[in-house]
Amino acid sequence: MLWSLNRWSVGRVSPILWATCLLLTGVWVQGGEFRLSFLDAQPVLDDTGKLLQQAGFSEPTVQEFKQLVRHHNRSGHRVDLRRFPAPKDGYYAFSGFPDFTNRMTTCFGRTPGDGTINENTLICFDVACLLLRGGGHAAPLLYENFDAKPIVAVSAEREVTPAVLASFRAGVGLLSPANGYEYLVGRPRSEGETQLGLALRAPRRLRAGATDSDHGLRLICADLLQQIKADGFKFPTNAQLGLVFYVDLKRGFIKSDHSFICITQRSRLITVEKTSSTGPFVRAEFGNMDDIALYSSLGQREDTNNPKDVDFGSSVVVTLNENVIGTYR
Repeated sequence: MLWSLNRWSVGRVSPILWATCLLLTGVWVQGGEFRLSFLDAQPVLDDTGKLLQQAGFSEPTVQEFKQLVRHHNRSGHRVDLRRFPAPKDGYYAFSGFPDFTNRMTTCFGRTPGDGTINENTLICFDVACLLLRGGGHAAPLLYENFDAKPIVAVSAEREVTPAVLASFRAGVGLLSPANGYEYLVGRPRSEGETQLGLALRAPRRLRAGATDSDHGLRLICADLLQQIKADGFKFPTNAQLGLVFYVDLKRGFIKSDHSFICITQRSRLITVEKTSSTGPFVRAEFGNMDDIALYSSLGQREDTNNPKDVDFGSSVVVTLNENVIGTYR
């Protein structure tokens, strides 16, 4: 079986160069200590499953999530750990973002496959929507009055055309292929999961007069989130949905490129994500939202700062539920 939806396949900028650019342009936010795990230690995976259930995600869904993690890690997560600190209790701890980026050789989303025919597993949206659907979330109004919605089709080369419902609802280029999903999860992707994933992923046309000022980006994002809610989606309350968007003013669209689940536990903000079709599952624990915004948008901001990437020059916005936690131009 062959499929690939590894978004970060165009262009490459080293994390160290990226961090240097952030420092020079004055957008670096000095964060605090944080730690992360690739869920390859069984106690961490079990604790993450317990955490997800406590946040309202159903036990059968959590079991599917754990099965997906074990399958992905069956021959190792393949992240280059040569510069990482020694793990403790299944976690790698960092003193802050400079410490983290200086130890990376590439973004997690660009982690290579294992060289087998099954090297691609699910993408972030499939995993997030599997959990959300198990928590009772849906987007049942997505297809209603579809032609009147500002949903567009955006090719890999960033050509923008009107979306056609028949091809849009197949999810090609937006969600993992149906055969791959069924192989990995052990059942077909439900229509509810498909609608939910497409509502969150759909590129949408910007309104006339949109700008990339900080205020302008927040208005763009607020407009998009209202459209998603109009599709029937309700944001979770016991957890938060994180989304990372490209805002392309030149071509006139906004498009989500990454999703994750965030759960608050005491004073810690814990994110659970799948980073790409070949990238690892990651549980990361932070002390503030600025760090989450920096961490979750790492790959997208590399792209928008890379002259060889199709998204060069776009802006990046990070949200948790309906709150914007990071805007980067």
